[in-house]
Amino acid sequence: MSQDHGNIGLCLLGLGEVDEALTHIDRAIELATQAGMRQDQAYWLRVKGDGLVEKGRYDLALRDNRAALAIYREIGARAEELEALHDSGRLHLLLGDSASAERDFKRALETAQSIGLDRGITLNLIALGDVEFRRKQPDAALALYEQARQRAAAAKAQQSLARSLLRLARVNRSQGRFARASAETDQAFVIAREIGAPSLEAEALYSRAELARLQQKFSAALESYAAAESAVA
Repeated sequence: MSQDHGNIGLCLLGLGEVDEALTHIDRAIELATQAGMRQDQAYWLRVKGDGLVEKGRYDLALRDNRAALAIYREIGARAEELEALHDSGRLHLLLGDSASAERDFKRALETAQSIGLDRGITLNLIALGDVEFRRKQPDAALALYEQARQRAAAAKAQQSLARSLLRLARVNRSQGRFARASAETDQAFVIAREIGAPSLEAEALYSRAELARLQQKFSAALESYAAAESAVA
């Protein structure tokens, strides 16, 4: 019953019915708690956090994520602890707390390294690059994104590779290195198309639009903005 309620909640979240989704997810958490299903309880707490983010309640999402993190630590679920730490870092970024975000991403990176989880290492290198970019430290951000790109390329992790390329393009775009940013954007777009990742495709199209806008190619910019919107419609 807990899993049924939780899965209904996930479907409702996908449909944008957040309030109804949260009702089912709360029931999933309650039933998992009653049954002593600790890992399920933690998972549904994290899913609830996703719903609260949709409502702009980052503070409550962080509270539920911390509760999930405590459970994972208690039961020794290292991979799930890593995911919760990463989520916590993202929430801190949304709240404008770069120092706490950096702390959580570093802990997640250390956990990924200790259990040999390549994807976790790459994702948290990207996340730490995001912290540096927000701090207006482009060189530090580039170094972290480039580490992530190299790891993703070596592992043939195409989604992470596209994501790291788009982050590199964002920094290079902000520094006026338009040719480099364009090449990275185009490469990410091709990968996104090949793996069927519409959100990454939209991000690549948005990057193209921003590059065109900054170079005063306004017709091309409008065309790419519209294509980005259509990619995720």
